[in-house]
Amino acid sequence: MTVKLKPGKAGEKEIAYIANNMNSMTPEAIAGVLSRSVEFVNKIIAQLPKRQQISEQSDYVSQLHASPLWPEIKRQLMPTEYGYFENLWGAYIRQFSSGADIVASDEMMIKDLIMLDIFANRAAQEKLSALLLINQLQKLLDVERQKPDGQRNQASMQNWQNQVNAMRGSLKSLTDTHIEYQKRKDDKLTQLKATRQARFKELTESKQNFFDLLRELDEIHNRLREGRMMEKVRIAAENQKKVLGEFTEYEDGTVDKPFLSPERELEDERVQAETRQAGEQ
Repeated sequence: MTVKLKPGKAGEKEIAYIANNMNSMTPEAIAGVLSRSVEFVNKIIAQLPKRQQISEQSDYVSQLHASPLWPEIKRQLMPTEYGYFENLWGAYIRQFSSGADIVASDEMMIKDLIMLDIFANRAAQEKLSALLLINQLQKLLDVERQKPDGQRNQASMQNWQNQVNAMRGSLKSLTDTHIEYQKRKDDKLTQLKATRQARFKELTESKQNFFDLLRELDEIHNRLREGRMMEKVRIAAENQKKVLGEFTEYEDGTVDKPFLSPERELEDERVQAETRQAGEQ
């Protein structure tokens, strides 16, 4: 009998099921439960790390919006630049939160790093606009120069030439500005990495105690990772408990159940007693 497979995109419940069972079940088994193809399941499994990264970065952006930094940042940016800042913020916080805590000074350095990148982009965009305008004006000048002397618009040509000269004069300034912002951005990134590496080295060289472990769990991605792992372990333990809780025929012909724990034996006796009482009634 051919099983009809469900069409369409993956739902959130299906993605959660695959994430929770991918380490304890085969893709074929998961596909059977969900009435999906094995290729569908394998595709979701391959996408899960990217989905987790996007989810973590979204959490970091939400925290940014709730912080005192965000109103100040918005006063310095154009609305079209908000999304760029948010994407870089989420990516940098996720990158630098690995291995050690993000402290207030780190957040300020990351904020400055992104702002320098945006300022460098602005200078590059202004330079591009100047080049495009020079190219447009140069075409107008070329058209006029091809006309006979008496038909040329000398006033317009002089105006266009003045604009071209002004734009060419600003190109060097814009180039220097872009290079300066780029250099400051690279220096800030190097400084941030050096600071993080020094603090991470100090952390790893110190004796890790209970409070260090708690501090690690303050990081969102650590909590998500440990929470998923604990849930997978719990589900795997429950599945294995069910398997071991059944009667098994051994090689010598004996049929018995493995001894799991005193509590499990007492629970089995209670269930058997209730079954007998129900049968007698």
